[in-house]
Amino acid sequence: MAKTCDLKVLNGNLSENYLVQKSVPILMMGNDPFSIGELKILDTYLALINSHDFKSRRVTFTKAEYEKLMGLSDVRIDQLKKYTDGVQSKIVEIKISDSKFKRITLFCETEFEKNEYGEWNITLECSPQAKRYIFHPDKVGYIKYLLKYSIHLKSKHSFLLYGYLLFNRFRGSWSEPLDFLKHNVFKLAPSAYNEFKIFRRDVLDKAISEVNKLTDIEFKYVTEKRGRTVVSIKFELIKEKDKYVEQLASDSVCDNFCEDDECDIENQNLDLLMDACNKKFSREQINELLQIIICKEIPEHKNGIWISRFHYLSQKYAILEHYASIKKIPNKFKYLKKIIEND
Repeated sequence: MAKTCDLKVLNGNLSENYLVQKSVPILMMGNDPFSIGELKILDTYLALINSHDFKSRRVTFTKAEYEKLMGLSDVRIDQLKKYTDGVQSKIVEIKISDSKFKRITLFCETEFEKNEYGEWNITLECSPQAKRYIFHPDKVGYIKYLLKYSIHLKSKHSFLLYGYLLFNRFRGSWSEPLDFLKHNVFKLAPSAYNEFKIFRRDVLDKAISEVNKLTDIEFKYVTEKRGRTVVSIKFELIKEKDKYVEQLASDSVCDNFCEDDECDIENQNLDLLMDACNKKFSREQINELLQIIICKEIPEHKNGIWISRFHYLSQKYAILEHYASIKKIPNKFKYLKKIIEND
């Protein structure tokens, strides 16, 4: 006969003030097959591991904890299995470069075991393929935030937008093409929300409102048009309410994070620098500019040297655009390169 236990044992000791460390490859995965409940399970897993010790890859939830995160209530264990199967079996797409990506599962095993009180515990273990994207996130870049800011979000759109805004908040204000926002941030199907007013009403406004209300950051946005058509959204950071958030883009990669001489961190950081120029130049051109920039003495930003390089390149690109507004520049890339070389 099972022992009698108090509610603290059944509900677990999960603290909302645990810190989530989410790597850039997971934050920016090419697809997002997870439900809002499954995303909360993933965030909680990331908050409970020791990200520098692969031995901590097994994380145990009480049944009550798992149910609460999934938005369930006192379901039978045979019913709960279909929800854990969803977390374990869904395939995510990890971008390696513009011409290469991987499709992996993040978890390889779910273990069910009754504790001494006869109540079920559920243990998740990350897959070997996901190891490099979950552990040592400082090697591939990451964001860090308190668990409470993601697990209280009610919609998947809000959850995805929060990660995107948190990652980009250091920019202060920036514009994002509408198509990129729909398909790369909100992961919407190509045919979904073709009418902007419906997308704005049902997705964007609701997500912004929830992020502003329930998380540590607050944003506003304006639309940017070409004629009568909305082509991009300009976001502006209003305030950060909490200083626990952190962002890091690392300048070094340990050997076991490299494969076929292609390193995730290099590609992610080149993407960051492409954003500094509003994606007007190719990856090869940005890499050419980078070789000049790394020889410059640039004050290091509190969030790392790659953020410093982003701001530096943004400033030089703004100079280029200023000159382009008053005179014709046949080759903007060569002009920008010259600006940087002469700085």
